[in-house]
Amino acid sequence: MAEFYIGQIIFTSFNYAPRGFLLCDGSTVNIQQYAALYSLIRTLYGGDGKTTFKLPDLRGRTVLSMGRSTANGSLYLPGQAGGAEGVVLTAAQLPAHRHDINVSSAAGTVGVARGIPSSTGGPSKTNMYADPTANSTVTLGSATVSTTGANAAHPNMQPFLVINAAICAVGLYPPRD
Repeated sequence: MAEFYIGQIIFTSFNYAPRGFLLCDGSTVNIQQYAALYSLIRTLYGGDGKTTFKLPDLRGRTVLSMGRSTANGSLYLPGQAGGAEGVVLTAAQLPAHRHDINVSSAAGTVGVARGIPSSTGGPSKTNMYADPTANSTVTLGSATVSTTGANAAHPNMQPFLVINAAICAVGLYPPRD
């Protein structure tokens, strides 16, 4: 079996940490028990630094290499966490857009609903569309544009496949050169 460096993280398809490894689940562990691992990661992921330190917590996280982003210049440091599984967008984050109601002041060409005389000479109880009366005005119903949405978070996750992450706690101490 290949030897692993202490602090090296592996991914496995099974649901436990192999011998010499600990799950990357944010657990708090004892410095004395894992002194070599502590000497490498210290309190990057938490812990009091006196008797305990924390392991990296990769649950629900993707891995990002440390350094400066070539896209926006952001600096990402070891142990830094960020991002969110869901996000609520604000109006400021939406692109400029409009919700217009288009109307025309031109004369209409559709007839209005009005009573049609009945064949018996009495008033008709049925309104039907008929030719418009010259110079007639029809009041349209009011129209409003309102807000929509629930101010709720939407998923912000890339497609994923869940596998197990474990950090080597017992192995070769990594050389600096």
